[in-house]
Amino acid sequence: DIPIPITDVYFALINNNVIDLSHFDSTDASTAEQSVSAIFSARQDVVKSQLREQLTGSTLTDFKDLSEEEQDYFTYIIRRLRKNNILADSNIDTSDEVYQQWQQGECSPKDYLNHAIAQNWIDITQFTVDEKYSDSTEIYDALCNYILEELFYEKDFSKIIYEYLITGGQISGTQLCLILFDQGVLPYNEEEIAALNNGSVTAVSFLKEKIQNLEITPAQLALDPCSGSCVVTNTKTGEVLALVTYPGYDSNRLANNVDTEYFNSLQDDKSLPQYNYATQQETAPGSTFKMVTSTAGLAEGSITIGERIRDLGVYENVSNHPKCWIFSSNGGTHGEINVSEALRDSCNYYFYEVGYRLATNNYSTAYNDSLGIEKLQKYASLFGLNERTGIEIEEAAPQIANEFPVMAAIGQSNNNYTTVQLARYVTAVANEGTVYQYTLLNRLEDSDGNVLQTFEPQVRNQIDVLDTEEWNAIHSGMRMVVENTKEFDGFPIEAAGKTGTAQQNLKRPNHALFVGYAPYDDPEISIATRIAYGYTSHNAAKLARNVFAYYFNVENEDELLNGQAANGNSSSNEISD
Repeated sequence: DIPIPITDVYFALINNNVIDLSHFDSTDASTAEQSVSAIFSARQDVVKSQLREQLTGSTLTDFKDLSEEEQDYFTYIIRRLRKNNILADSNIDTSDEVYQQWQQGECSPKDYLNHAIAQNWIDITQFTVDEKYSDSTEIYDALCNYILEELFYEKDFSKIIYEYLITGGQISGTQLCLILFDQGVLPYNEEEIAALNNGSVTAVSFLKEKIQNLEITPAQLALDPCSGSCVVTNTKTGEVLALVTYPGYDSNRLANNVDTEYFNSLQDDKSLPQYNYATQQETAPGSTFKMVTSTAGLAEGSITIGERIRDLGVYENVSNHPKCWIFSSNGGTHGEINVSEALRDSCNYYFYEVGYRLATNNYSTAYNDSLGIEKLQKYASLFGLNERTGIEIEEAAPQIANEFPVMAAIGQSNNNYTTVQLARYVTAVANEGTVYQYTLLNRLEDSDGNVLQTFEPQVRNQIDVLDTEEWNAIHSGMRMVVENTKEFDGFPIEAAGKTGTAQQNLKRPNHALFVGYAPYDDPEISIATRIAYGYTSHNAAKLARNVFAYYFNVENEDELLNGQAANGNSSSNEISD
């Protein structure tokens, strides 16, 4: 659980340019805008004075002894100097003693920058125009002037000041919420404005409601989670029915006469709307990979559909002693289970054992990392996970794990796939082995509407390593996953699937994944969805459930959207004050 502090939400309104800072100084700026601008200007003067003292004063303070706020300012300054090639990386001697001291925080900014000048790490041509300085003092003075008169007034530097004003309470959430109305981000609502002004509604509850109702979207805030992707495929033909990336953008405004202001706003948007999360974002597949491991184990004779393996909680056969997720959660185990039940329970211990058996040729040889990886790669490749899917837009190359087969068997190690690659894979699982070469095109016409060329998915290969009972065992496990996933409670269409979580950064939530198909007895469509940093796979499962509901006319679009507030994401991604 990683709660989102409410101050992060307040700051996101500024950080991702939902609130237009440039309007604060306009002649028609609102009372709230003028008030916030005045608070900022006063603090800006103080910060500038503090930075000037650190850069030019006689008292030197090591970086590690500066306040956290001052450290953030100087970190920004040094980063910008490097980005602008003023403090050129190619010139820096990383073995230099003073450089090492700076890296450890045991050097003041003034000493570090003066040393950088003395060592010719500073390229003066990047910030001096009228004359070439030869005296190091003059060069340093010019550098300080550049920092305090140019870098200091950059928009991103100002945002650091705003962040500390917000977290320190000098700028309130109520002020920022009122500005949302003033700038037209939210439609004018006299009742809500009055409630904010008189305190009968707090900024925290106000924003929670707006976010829950999608009046303020995840993309606008650019906080975890703010992006996702979904690919839907016809399992019988391989036709891509939908390939969706969120957030998106209005391509019409970039066609013919480009809307320059809109284009620039896309470049500054921290949710990266021009990045196709369905085709370009790669993460570990997590437990959604376990059907590959099941296939490998069954085809290689490492397991059978009837064999039961006892989950002991901690897997002792490899040196890192990985734990089953349930043991890490509550100290329990899954007991003795077969392959279908292992898929149902997503039992890591079971699949560790499968990976180990593949690496020991079913215990007939000593453990061989390369052997285990070779076998996993073989079966992942059969599912098309070794190459791009064939779509006609930019797609990242997949990465089948090439080390640590015991961990790779549960979808970890360095497995990395896009959502569209997982979609092709689960389509092959659903239809029992037909892997398609995807296309996004239907036909090519000339200006008169004459069809010049048609396109349709082609069969890439057929997976023929499993018999019907073995396929049934995998499908049964996936069916039980859905039966035990609360998001599908009461859902009238029998579906099958596999949830997955993937940890990428200990300081950020896990990625949430779900792959599946429906109807269970005669699959018509498959789905793969990922919510980056989406906390729990149940959130991805809920999205898949809603797509199934829409496709099979279980619920209409209005019902699904209107149910957002009642059926929102898991409380694990709650906003805390």
